[in-house]
Amino acid sequence: MLGITMPDWAQSLLQAISNSRWLRWVGLRQLASWLLARHGRAMIGFGADFFSSRVALEQHRSFDDLIGGTESIDAIYITGRSFIRNDSKRFRRIRRLILPDPRSDSFRFYEQSTGEPNLSESVLRATAVCRDDIKIEVRWCEAMVQQSVLIGDSDKSTGWVHVELVAPFSKANSRPSFTVTKRRFENVVNSYQEIFNQLWEVSYPPDTSTEPPSKPLRKLPKPPARLAAPLESRLLNETWMLTFDPTRSRVKQLDFLNGGLFGEGGNHNETRWQLKGDVLEIYRETGALQNRFRYDRAGDRFVWIKDASAKGLDHQVIYRVDRSGSRPSP
Repeated sequence: MLGITMPDWAQSLLQAISNSRWLRWVGLRQLASWLLARHGRAMIGFGADFFSSRVALEQHRSFDDLIGGTESIDAIYITGRSFIRNDSKRFRRIRRLILPDPRSDSFRFYEQSTGEPNLSESVLRATAVCRDDIKIEVRWCEAMVQQSVLIGDSDKSTGWVHVELVAPFSKANSRPSFTVTKRRFENVVNSYQEIFNQLWEVSYPPDTSTEPPSKPLRKLPKPPARLAAPLESRLLNETWMLTFDPTRSRVKQLDFLNGGLFGEGGNHNETRWQLKGDVLEIYRETGALQNRFRYDRAGDRFVWIKDASAKGLDHQVIYRVDRSGSRPSP
């Protein structure tokens, strides 16, 4: 959506409205869900909730809100780090848990693709915590399941399933997810429960006495550091500077946020952004095009594209700086 930035209080209000059963009948719930979806955050209601990222999910509800009055949960986790980082009491409703075998080739490929250290060790620690401390029945699966799944009370009318989509090279905070209820989508909840049951049968008790292989599966091709992540991920996770007045060499930091929003540096001129391939478009508060940029790989920067409809100054440049604040050499 192009237009005015939605402040946090407005998002919170719309989320509260979209969750209200009482306001459904007067149309406010549908309107709130539509506005949230248009702002790239989430689509809520009618028994199916979609979240564009983990950040959007956490802004809508916590893990405790999700499980609510649920009595029994079956779960598939990717690494199990949540069991290590959080109070174990939060997970006592989980009865069965499937984790990937950290010795398997598929998990080792996933571990290498993320660049995150010690994921295998996290699986081992989570297995021990769940099995020995929380008393969850744990099994390992040789195949790397590309989804993190929670299935709650599937045998009841109040059942639900929450799924987060995972893939090699994906970043945790950028993963989309969805929740569906059995009242609205009984076939989906039943299908996921059947999938879990079959996966449980082919999984096996964990062997934490055997260390995961230390030798890499194979060396993954490593592109240049500046191209190691997709452009959108780099915009969200790296520090960028905008030369907003080239004639006077005036520069400011410009923080790109999820949902096409800006943090530091955002104002009525730089209000929203969107990326189309290697072309970055920045829009004003009114919805008018401020400027359009194309990514220059050689210089690791976004350079101004001439556009008669743009309202911003000519020859603006957006470039990256490292943690020290210095502009890295191309």
